[in-house]
Amino acid sequence: MDGLLQDLRYALRSLGRSPGFAGITLLTLALGIGANTAIFSVVNAVLLRPLPFLEPDRLVRVRELYGAGEQGSVSGPNFLDWRARNHVFERMTASRGVTVSLLEGGEPEEVQATAVTVDFFRVLGVAPAIGRGFVEGEDQGEGQAVVLGDALWRTRFGADPAVVGRAVNLSGRTYTVIGVAPPALDYPGRTQLWLPLGFGTGRTLVRDSHSYDVLGRLRPGVAIEDAERDLAAVARTLAEQYPESNTGRSVIARSLSAESVQAIRPALLMMSGAVGLVLLIACANVANLFLARAVGRQREFALRAALGARRWRLARQVLAEALLIAGLGGMLGVLLASWSIDLLVALQPGVIPRIGEVTIDRTALVFTLAVSLLVGVAFGVAPALAVSAHDPASSFRGEGRGTGGTRASRFRAGLVVAQLSLALVLVTGAALLAVSVRHLAGVALGFEPEGVVTFDLSLSTARYPDPSAQRRFVQRVLERVHAIPGVQQTGAVFFLPLGSGDSRGDVAIEGQDPPALGQEHYAGFRLVAGDYLRAMGLSARRGRLLGPDDIEGAPLVAVVNEALVRSYFGGQNPIGQRITFGTPDSTAEWRTIVGVVGDVRHGGLTADPLAEIYVPQRQLAPDFWSIFVPIPLSFVVRGTSDATTLAAGIKAAVRDVDPQQPVSRVRDAGELVRAAMARYRFNMLLLTLFGVVALTLASVGVYGVMAYTVSQRTREMGIRLALGAQARSVQALVLRQGLAMTVVGIGFGVLGALVLARLLGSLLYEVSPSDPRVLIGATLLLAGVSVVACLVPAVRATRVDPIEALRSE
Repeated sequence: MDGLLQDLRYALRSLGRSPGFAGITLLTLALGIGANTAIFSVVNAVLLRPLPFLEPDRLVRVRELYGAGEQGSVSGPNFLDWRARNHVFERMTASRGVTVSLLEGGEPEEVQATAVTVDFFRVLGVAPAIGRGFVEGEDQGEGQAVVLGDALWRTRFGADPAVVGRAVNLSGRTYTVIGVAPPALDYPGRTQLWLPLGFGTGRTLVRDSHSYDVLGRLRPGVAIEDAERDLAAVARTLAEQYPESNTGRSVIARSLSAESVQAIRPALLMMSGAVGLVLLIACANVANLFLARAVGRQREFALRAALGARRWRLARQVLAEALLIAGLGGMLGVLLASWSIDLLVALQPGVIPRIGEVTIDRTALVFTLAVSLLVGVAFGVAPALAVSAHDPASSFRGEGRGTGGTRASRFRAGLVVAQLSLALVLVTGAALLAVSVRHLAGVALGFEPEGVVTFDLSLSTARYPDPSAQRRFVQRVLERVHAIPGVQQTGAVFFLPLGSGDSRGDVAIEGQDPPALGQEHYAGFRLVAGDYLRAMGLSARRGRLLGPDDIEGAPLVAVVNEALVRSYFGGQNPIGQRITFGTPDSTAEWRTIVGVVGDVRHGGLTADPLAEIYVPQRQLAPDFWSIFVPIPLSFVVRGTSDATTLAAGIKAAVRDVDPQQPVSRVRDAGELVRAAMARYRFNMLLLTLFGVVALTLASVGVYGVMAYTVSQRTREMGIRLALGAQARSVQALVLRQGLAMTVVGIGFGVLGALVLARLLGSLLYEVSPSDPRVLIGATLLLAGVSVVACLVPAVRATRVDPIEALRSE
């Protein structure tokens, strides 16, 4: 221990005498270790840390399978049968997201809520922090109990522990607070309060109304595959009992832990690999610096050896210096990581789950310590071995002035080749993501977001208890908003484009043979009000759009998109033909197709448009309308003003209709596009950042090796110039050596880039992982940077004064 402390004190003094070397190595390691610590903290919180529930590995999400392998929500009766007949779950719970208006002091506020069955908290294995959860019977009929989320309890109720038992007004209906959820509970995401589900109301007991999410807790020792088989058997029984609604429907079960990170996992793994490559480049850079430093200190080590120091003692000194540098770099890396995490949280597009839990905790610190030690050993071993293997006598004979021997020179060149290869891999990956983002920016949306402002309203079934009253409220809001100066068209719809939500079901076409059970035609239902289609910039490709005369009592009509025409009409003109939701039975409401519009990307930028039907809200049957009422209704306003200008006018117009009605999410429609693009831009930004860091470190590595080589060959360069060599030939000599490393590095880098590109496949859009233009562009960029890095030492080599070079010997 005394010897180690002595080595560390000597290392500190030695580094203090070389502040430039110490600063460069510390900065390089801080970048590499800090980036790895930051990304590991994200991966640890999102992928590695278990969900904050009791035994989360036993939690399983269950969905229905239908059609050509499509997954969907579950009907209320099917859920009740699954719960009663399964043999694999301890408990099961159903839930559905709803939006309510909180009318408690201050401005009315729209709150994201989730309606759940009584077993919800028991399935998750969490208990309310204050009060209790739901009890048997509270999920039947019109519920009157509510559990508040922790954040809502703190912001709107002042964290008052006496809130239990208090009456609150939600959308005009009185509820009693029975509990407050623990802070860690955020399921489903962004839920601010939980309400009882309310079986026995609306369409909760209609078997062909699929609108619930189902979560179950497995019995101990039961595998997910066994649970899926058990529920599939129940589904087959239900198909026999209820063939019209359940034929062709099966079950798929997936781990909640895996599903919660399924969408973000590829991006996080990509980030982890990228920062790992950056760390390898940093290690190679520092290793080269340490090798050069060790060669420059050969006479020092030779003198110490002559005074009796053993080779292991000298090697240990070099290794101690490396570990000290790595430790200090790790400390700076933790500081850099903390700033980086704040930046990640600020930049992330809202798709990283549990991002608020990302911290540099004990696990992250242990990771940083392990990485620092590993890095210190990685770049310290080679110089230590070089020192221990060096013959001290050669240094006194003047043989230590070279580059450290052919083997050492090749090793340093190999490190540069590795840096260049890894940098090319990252640059190529960043270029592929950049091309993907450019292609996504050019995707045909099917609507025109410019000049459109959107906002959301939640319909109150307490203040507007029947569909007619609710539709009149919507119509009055549309009229008041349309009267705002500068507004041209207004409309409303359930679910805006680009992944805001979806509602799909089976349809039948009059005159066509009904498809076999389980092979039904499916389409998305777009329930619109006002002049929605024109407000969104859609035009009729055939026929006409929906108009003000398409109201209650008028002939039932519908507008379909081109995808539906291609899928179910073979591309033929559908105008005048009739279509209905569900099966063509005696109660079917046949609608005449009066128009065809272009395809709109409702599922997201990368999802192909599917068959869709646009139906006037005012012509919808009351029982069908009741399915959508709990969902926020989105309004669209086309005009000459932006969201900031229109926001006050919109809120005033809504208050004129109902002073208790909150208005939420007033925004330009361009925000829909930016939100859909955000995840792809985020991935591109991070990988580009890592690519720039890698390219910078690699170019510094090339420059460092070539500059060191030139400094060690000063005598040779002086002799060449003294014997009449042209400056150009000396420059070419240096450039050839540098470019040889670059060519080899690019060769290995291309192979690595092809491998990485295929791993990035799920993150790319309309670009081949092996796109030659991207590979050539990345290669030329790396080659150009390398040429510049080699050119500076090459030019410096020609400025050597031959007389001074020879005199120094």
